[in-house]
Amino acid sequence: MPADERSDPLVGPVVIDASAVVEYLVELTLAAPATRLFHLAAEGRVELWAPDLVYAESASALRKLARLEAITAGSARTAVENLVDLPITIAGTVGLMLAVWRMQAFLTPYDGCYVALADALGAEFVTAERKLAIELHKRKKRARFLGEL
Repeated sequence: MPADERSDPLVGPVVIDASAVVEYLVELTLAAPATRLFHLAAEGRVELWAPDLVYAESASALRKLARLEAITAGSARTAVENLVDLPITIAGTVGLMLAVWRMQAFLTPYDGCYVALADALGAEFVTAERKLAIELHKRKKRARFLGEL
């Protein structure tokens, strides 16, 4: 992504996926930019959004991290407890399904839910998955890699 696009400040609604949420909850390699993003939300500079599947996807990722012993079981439990209290506006996925299906050639339905929500809101999409952000940017979607915030 061109540097000038990455450096634009985030404002307004921002859709975040489970990878970004988990980075914030358990302080993995992208903890610093994830924390900055959540601080922007706390300051009212951005409004974080996600489809309702963010809870199940985040819990699944936390379970996997605990099973791989990348984090402790206690850390995973605390992260799940904190997950439900994050300042994220949640949207249902049923109304996104037709838009999700239109992207099925290049996105999983799970990733498609985040992207479709971002499109519906006219929002930027932030993910901790670099390859996903690059692919979406190539397709003219407003997407950023969390590590570049």
